[in-house]
Amino acid sequence: MGIGLRFSCHERTRKGRFKKRDGNFAAKAGLEWRLLRRPCMLVDPTAGEEDLAFDSVYPAAIRRGSRRFWTPVVVARRAAALLHEAGARRVLDVGSGAGKFVLAAAGSVRATVFVGVEQRADLVGIARRARLELGAWNALFLRADLTRISWAPFDGFYFFNPLAENLFASDDRIDSRVELTEARFIRDALQVEEKLRTVPLGAPVVTYHGSSTRIPGCYDLALCERAGSDWLRLWVKKRAVDDGSFFVEQEDSVVWQPAMGSIA
Repeated sequence: MGIGLRFSCHERTRKGRFKKRDGNFAAKAGLEWRLLRRPCMLVDPTAGEEDLAFDSVYPAAIRRGSRRFWTPVVVARRAAALLHEAGARRVLDVGSGAGKFVLAAAGSVRATVFVGVEQRADLVGIARRARLELGAWNALFLRADLTRISWAPFDGFYFFNPLAENLFASDDRIDSRVELTEARFIRDALQVEEKLRTVPLGAPVVTYHGSSTRIPGCYDLALCERAGSDWLRLWVKKRAVDDGSFFVEQEDSVVWQPAMGSIA
């Protein structure tokens, strides 16, 4: 792998716990583990009044996990505005959990449809009930594997480190009712990276706490701003042809890696 260039966003985030793992396994799959490693999500040390009020639509168990797993309301609204301003009118939330981002975003930007895809049936059911209670008619939820659905109907994408739960220690996970392994992390990261290559030119992608995968070199980083406990980054697909280079979002910077065999 060539020498990379680092773009600092002057960011610092809380560190969380990870299981011990073999970094060589990721390298064999074509990913550099050191670059993709991201912290356990610890979104805010205390919930603000706005989040406490919003979370009241959820059962107690969902409220308890809100600060760790769900996007804060103020961050969701800002991300929704960035996506809308960049031209997105049908946004896919990649790994939507209980639907907090989708619902907060839908309430903030009525002209855009926000669709959450989530693998856990119970969380999809909770999200759909919350949608009815809030009257968020431009919010939709699908139960599916995010790597197996078509991304073609969407022109904007939101990521809140959706694959990271695969790397958490067992007591840091939502539950253990779905496959959560390092092997799945790598498999899904590679498939998500490939899907990012296929979206239309001009498509915006907003990440919070990283995307869990590499951003292909056909994207440009259009904006990086502090939000919540991390950074919101707006990526825009600018080139149809991918030269094999990529970006990796780290805790305190973005690293660009040239294509294999090229000279930076």
